[in-house]
Amino acid sequence: MRTQAPAQHEVIPTPAVRPSARPRAEGGYVPVAMPPHLAAIQRAAGNRAFNAVLQRAEDDAPAREAAETAKPWTVFGVDGKSQEQLRSAVEVGYRRFDCAESYGPTTAALAGELAALARDAYEIVYKFDVRAGEQPQELRARLTAVARLFGGRLDGLVIHNIGGDEQAARTAWHVLTELKGEKTAGGIGVGNVGVTHAALLGDLAATAPIDIVENSLESVLTDPALQELVKDTGAALYYYGAQTVAQQVAGDGKTDVAEALKAAAETVNGLHGAGREGRTSMITSSGDRERQGDNLRRLTLSPDSLDFDVDYGALGAVDQWRKNNNSCTENDTAFELPPPLRAFLDEVSGNQDALRAALAQENATPDRQAVTEWVHSRWNIDPAVLDGVTVPSRKGLRKRFLRMPVGAVLAGLFGARNCDHKWSIELVQLLLADIDTWDMLSPFLKEITD
Repeated sequence: MRTQAPAQHEVIPTPAVRPSARPRAEGGYVPVAMPPHLAAIQRAAGNRAFNAVLQRAEDDAPAREAAETAKPWTVFGVDGKSQEQLRSAVEVGYRRFDCAESYGPTTAALAGELAALARDAYEIVYKFDVRAGEQPQELRARLTAVARLFGGRLDGLVIHNIGGDEQAARTAWHVLTELKGEKTAGGIGVGNVGVTHAALLGDLAATAPIDIVENSLESVLTDPALQELVKDTGAALYYYGAQTVAQQVAGDGKTDVAEALKAAAETVNGLHGAGREGRTSMITSSGDRERQGDNLRRLTLSPDSLDFDVDYGALGAVDQWRKNNNSCTENDTAFELPPPLRAFLDEVSGNQDALRAALAQENATPDRQAVTEWVHSRWNIDPAVLDGVTVPSRKGLRKRFLRMPVGAVLAGLFGARNCDHKWSIELVQLLLADIDTWDMLSPFLKEITD
């Protein structure tokens, strides 16, 4: 049940108005046997609809099968995950997965972990990159090869970065349309959409409906024009970067990160169109088994569920964050890099791929501590410097990056998560650039500027 509203005299943000409520069933339920991960989900969520299915399942084989193949709302992102981390995600109960060509071997590794499950028990969204000059039959061959890993079907096929080669994107869209018609793809879509892509999206939608849009949570919470563009596609919205947003919201010192995460889910669901259950999906990607389980328990239900609890104070904090989360308006003229750190970042800027490969040989999934220790041992950069030097204010820089320690920038650059590599190398460029150089570079740094 949702958190009781505060007293009438309190001023609170109003959640998106929902359509007429679905009736709630009351009364007790007969306990039935179920797999451990579903039992944990049921206990944590208290989902009456879920329990109702389980109650009927005791002597009802089809209902039991439906219960055992239930798929929680939250999507697990496989970027940068080891085989062990993928295995734990499956074991704790994730059944919806976000995969990508650029994430390397994780897609095939996940297929191995899911092999014992019935195909209808899980969902796979797979993102790929378009290639200039690639022939339709070549693209078809590489996408169907991925589908064969999952019983010949992908629940979603998505062009990962729609802002690349537009002609290649149009060619790819025709292939996706055919694969959807053949049921190799359940839905087709686009990723990392910006308002500048409106015309291209219109062209694609004229060929076939856009079923899926995948973007960062920050982008769909803070850009009204983008919100409308994505909403107008009628697509299901998948979003990543939720933990980062929740941590920023909790930076007010009064809001719990877990509550901020749920409030952000509630907010984006309302902005995208309240009442369309399953139309928004949060991608989480912790490698820690305990946190995987915690995220799943908190976020098993869609924000459209009647049993989705949301804290009104956290909603207010998210609303305030949205209002304040614009770009920097001033240049920090006093910022200077210590000479040894500048020399190191110069080397990083020119040799990032080789350095990342070298670290990967030592540690396939390095975290921030591992990166810090590696930098200290190889370049003798004091860890205190990596924590003490932070990203300065620059006009147009997204505030989420302001005051980020260099150690965190390097963790993004050398870590296993592919999606962090793009923004982190742009931050290295920022750190190396003086203000005049920044003014010239910033229009080309799409990951860290508005």
